[in-house]
Amino acid sequence: MGRIALLFLLSYGTTLLLLTSDFFSRFDIWTNYTIVFPLSVAVGIYRVELKKGLAAFFEKARAIYLLTLSSFLYLFCSGSYRAFHLITSLKHKQLLLAPYSAVFISALLMITYLADTVGMSSMFLMWLGEYSFEIFLIHSPFMINYDFLLFHKPLYLFSFLYLFLIFTLSYALRKTTTSLTDMFLKQ
Repeated sequence: MGRIALLFLLSYGTTLLLLTSDFFSRFDIWTNYTIVFPLSVAVGIYRVELKKGLAAFFEKARAIYLLTLSSFLYLFCSGSYRAFHLITSLKHKQLLLAPYSAVFISALLMITYLADTVGMSSMFLMWLGEYSFEIFLIHSPFMINYDFLLFHKPLYLFSFLYLFLIFTLSYALRKTTTSLTDMFLKQ
């Protein structure tokens, strides 16, 4: 737990450094991930305890569980989003991304627990989880630096093409790195 707390402090410190320094200002896009990363690490490490806690919460107070989940989704989808438009400074918006991301991750955890209780699974979501690191690595440069597909009309078509490109490149990246890793390990 101490390491995760330290990771949070380092991540938030990195966020502050990126947002307050002129030298590092070109890297401010990373602040979107500096808090999500340690939170995701904590979820991964404490997944068993989190699942037990969610199970106890759901069994004791289903209505409150569902109300909490609905509140988190509302805060993420509409309430918090509107508040971001009131803040004019990009740096202040970036600092508020930490609680905003925590609300989203909490809602996802609660939804995942509900899906587990009814035995629901999705092959697409399993694939998405398997390739999430590669998707993470590829989507940012294409979305930010090479926007030749996303946000063009008709939006549904170009969004589909963008996702197809990102998923295809992610699959290729995974296969290439796996093959290279296997090749180097054999030598």
